[in-house]
Order: sequence, then C-alpha cells, then structure tokens
Amino acid sequence: MKKTFNIFLLLVCKIYFQNLLHFPKTSLYLHHQTGNLPPEKSKLLGVTLKKYCFFLFLLLFTARVGFGQNLVPNWSFEDTVFCPTGPDQMNGAVGWSSFSQSPEYFNSCNNGSVGIPYNTFGNQNALHGNAYGGFITSIGGQNYREFIGSQLVQPLDSGIKYFVSFYVSRGSNLGVQRASNKIGIKFSLDSYSNINPQPIDNNAQVFTDSIIEDTLNWVKIFGSFIADSGYQYLSIGNFFDDSLTSVVIFDTIVPGVAYYYLDCVCVAEDSLTCNSYVGINKHNSNLQIDIYPNPSQNIIFIESGVNDSFSFEFYNSVGELILRGYSKKNNITLDISKFSNGFYVLMVRQKENTFIKKIIKN
Repeated sequence: MKKTFNIFLLLVCKIYFQNLLHFPKTSLYLHHQTGNLPPEKSKLLGVTLKKYCFFLFLLLFTARVGFGQNLVPNWSFEDTVFCPTGPDQMNGAVGWSSFSQSPEYFNSCNNGSVGIPYNTFGNQNALHGNAYGGFITSIGGQNYREFIGSQLVQPLDSGIKYFVSFYVSRGSNLGVQRASNKIGIKFSLDSYSNINPQPIDNNAQVFTDSIIEDTLNWVKIFGSFIADSGYQYLSIGNFFDDSLTSVVIFDTIVPGVAYYYLDCVCVAEDSLTCNSYVGINKHNSNLQIDIYPNPSQNIIFIESGVNDSFSFEFYNSVGELILRGYSKKNNITLDISKFSNGFYVLMVRQKENTFIKKIIKN
C-alpha cells in the first residue's frame, strides 16, 4: 500500500513539474482554473505541492544512497575494542559479538593463542588487514555450534534483493581435523547472545552444501535472497543440526572439531559491491592450477592442468587490482619484481571455474 501510494505521488509530481515547465505562469494556479478553490488557496496549494514534491524526491533519493554500500559494520574485523588475549573474545572487534557459545577474535596484535597467522586452531593470514573471526561448525553428535553476529548498518528493506558474501578458511591443527558443509549466514529481527543463543533451526538465507576442506586459501561463500522483513541483525555459522550436516574427518584418532576462520563479510543491494573484493566465485577442487615459486622475489609461474586458455588478476593486500592478463596457452609467467614486498592475492579463471591463491612477495 505504501509503495503504491508513493508511486501515485511521484506521478502527481511528474505531472506538476511538466505543467510547470511548459506553462510556468498558469501552473501555479492550476487548481484555481478548475474553479474549485479561491486564487489565494490555489496558489498556496501549488507552492505546497512544489515543496512536497521536492522533499519527496529528496527522500527517495537519500533512501537509495545505501544501494552500493556494504551494510556490515567493521566487515573485515579491523576496528578493535581491545587486543584479544585469548579465546571467547569476539566482542574485541567493534560491532561483533558471540550469538552463541564462544567464537574467537583473532588479531595480529596477539602473539599467542589468537594471533595471526599462527594460533591455536591453525595457520592463516588474514584475507584483508590483520584480523578475522573464528567459529566451530561441528563436533560430532552434540549439535554444538558457535555463531558470530552483528547489527547491520541499517535494517533491510522488505521485498528488496540483497547479495551476500563472506570468506572462510578451515583450521588444521591437532584437534581441528573435521570439515563440514552448511556454513551460512542468517538474518533476524533480534540480537542473540550466550544467554539467548541463536537457534539451530535448519534454515538460513544463504549457505553452502559444499564441504569446505581448504586450509591454505580463503573460500568465498556467496548468494542472494529477497528480504521478507526489516532484518537488523546477521549471524554466521552452521544453522543445521548434525543429521543434516555432512562432515569429513581427517584424523580418526583425534578428530576434534570443524573450525573455520571468517573474514570480509558483505551484504549489499548491488552485486558489484560484494564482488568488488578479491575472492572466488566457486570452490572447485577439480581445477588444477600450479603457482610457483611462492614466496617469490621476481617471477611467478602459472600452469594449468587443463590444456586451455585462462585469465588472471593480481590484487594487493587492500584489494586493489594491480595486474591482469590472459593466456592463450595453459601457462604464463608473471613478473612481480616491481611490486613491494608483502601479501598479494592471485585469481585465475578458466571457463566457469575460479582459483585463488595467496602470494608472498619477498
């Protein structure tokens, strides 16, 4: 009803301004000429309508300013309340907290159990910046889950399509020898906590059925949905119980938990916003790409196991595209000698598949 009324008002304003453009002297007295209102009230109504139309257009314009905006605050966990000193300190990242159990906040300011790249659960550099989150998706037979949550910059608009993406990488230390699927993101009207935990109700707006096994690279999970309410909060984790969750166990003696690092969370109306940061479109273990040497000082070789052409993109640590190209053969040599030492990301696309690899320039 509200949408229909706004459309009607826009049509009225359009007719009014068209009339004003072609008949500037008579448009102000449009209602007077119908004989329904005295001149002074007709003029007042015309001025009022003009002002209302102006503010209506201003309102509708400003309401769409967030179209290309990432609605996730502190999307890469860089802003800190305090440097984490141990597990269960997700509230150390500005705007983030535990929505159930005890997820971790990792930051390079810590040199111990929650540091970067080395920590209790494995070894991983941040995809962006110097921080990320972490949570358990499966233990086995206990329906134990950890959820990381945040309040959106602004509520979602019902009926609007939103694009979502985030990156995960599996931990691999002793006792972290499981991998699972069903990692996803869920939106809600309410915030959750350890006292009022996020429910496991076998439902999420966006999730993956793929079992994420990769411990070396960051894997992008993405999708879209149409909001059916003015959701204000998001939560990330595994929202499905053990009966609906598939797992792979790498150590049958001490399988432990399935644990995932989390970075670069995005929610936006514009698909380009969530695709602007480097990442893979599809986790595909069948794509055979060799990249060496890594680390490297000057030259990187890219070789595909498939005798076909491919394209590549090379990004710096802040997500800026600094080099791109195309190879008609199944191999190519990249000269990275002119770039500064540090962390880079190389993305290779071949047909429908995409492969991402961290590159260290030293």
